[in-house]
Amino acid sequence: MTATVQHRQSSASPADIEAHLRRCDAEFNPPLSQRLDIAEYAAKLAAKAVNMEAWGGDELVGLVSAYCNDPQGVVAYVSNVSVQPDHARRGLAAALLTRLVDHARGLGLRRVDLEVHPRSLGAVHLYTRTGFTTTARDDHAVKMSLHLG
Repeated sequence: MTATVQHRQSSASPADIEAHLRRCDAEFNPPLSQRLDIAEYAAKLAAKAVNMEAWGGDELVGLVSAYCNDPQGVVAYVSNVSVQPDHARRGLAAALLTRLVDHARGLGLRRVDLEVHPRSLGAVHLYTRTGFTTTARDDHAVKMSLHLG
């Protein structure tokens, strides 16, 4: 593991994102590979999302991806928050999420939305600590928003 982590924005290739998501697959609840085609998802994130990245050397170790292309210019939607298990619990996800929120605010967006599985208690706690509030909840998803006023 590399001790120093470098932060970048939207520099990862689809292959970098795919490799990262595969390394993090089991950390998702349920695993990402059970819900979608990881290669297609990685290509979509690389092409259409704003990606806040943490790099350990030449390896993508943390990623927060959001779509900031709301036609009304109101909402950014977080699609992915992932940190490689050997880099977890070091504040990377919070730092990347904060960078994404600052980016959305800089674009003039007024809200950041996301959904998380209700059993992903660590993720819900992270989002709550970052200022998100729960707007809806059912057995399949907790919907959360952060107002950027």
